[in-house]
Amino acid sequence: MQNELTILAAGGDLRYDTAARALAEVAAVFTIALPTGTPCPEGLRADLLLLPCPVSADGVHLLAPQSEKRWPLAALLSRLKPGAPVLGGLFGETAALFKAAGHPVADYTRDERFALRNALPTAEGAVAILLDRLPRTLDGASVLVTGYGRIGRVLAAKLTALGADVTVAARKPTDRVKAELAGCRAVPFEALPTVASGFDAVCSTVPAKVVTADVLAALPAEAPVVDLASAPGSVDEEAARVLGRTVIPARGLPGKCAPVTAGRILAETVREIVDDEGGDGVWI
Repeated sequence: MQNELTILAAGGDLRYDTAARALAEVAAVFTIALPTGTPCPEGLRADLLLLPCPVSADGVHLLAPQSEKRWPLAALLSRLKPGAPVLGGLFGETAALFKAAGHPVADYTRDERFALRNALPTAEGAVAILLDRLPRTLDGASVLVTGYGRIGRVLAAKLTALGADVTVAARKPTDRVKAELAGCRAVPFEALPTVASGFDAVCSTVPAKVVTADVLAALPAEAPVVDLASAPGSVDEEAARVLGRTVIPARGLPGKCAPVTAGRILAETVREIVDDEGGDGVWI
């Protein structure tokens, strides 16, 4: 990343304060709707716009939980140089606004490096939730982890290190073997209704409804279910409501549980995308 690059960091939670400070070590960084950093002066035209994840809650305004002012996304266009790239997370329909104005758009959440790095704070956040919600120690507790991808692998390892008896549910036979080699039990998803009664807690990472009504009905009534999966989530929420099961939505844990670490991860990813023009599928 070139030192003469001018970055406009707009909106976001606490992690974006850290990201802005980290990027200021290698570029000129100005901010909008953030309490720290150098406020964007009138007339500035930035080389790059950094937006939060998600970019907007309503499709029109910047997601800016740390600002009392509402910022229309369209108002940010006048702060950019022609063709300046726009980096954000989970743009949805808002990407069309920037692309129509001639700005390349990259979704940093699609960068594999970003996802891999965020697996650690996500796993630690899930452990923190279990420590808070379980009426017993994790040592000796029987915990189900669904999925053995980036987050599932790290989470299973963290729980095992704390003495938990971890069972991994995974679709691929090779993932089940990997889990077993890492010291976990492993089962296919189809087996969950028959084994669910033995779990003290569930952490689900699969973005599909794998924690079904049958699984929920078989779980002990007091077992918390931590849903770590991105939309549409892992849990049959209607069945959970009817059955009275405790489901804890836990998306976006890095920004909530470890905003400093998450901000540094974001800054590093932005630098990598700028330096090498991103990985496969980042530009949309």
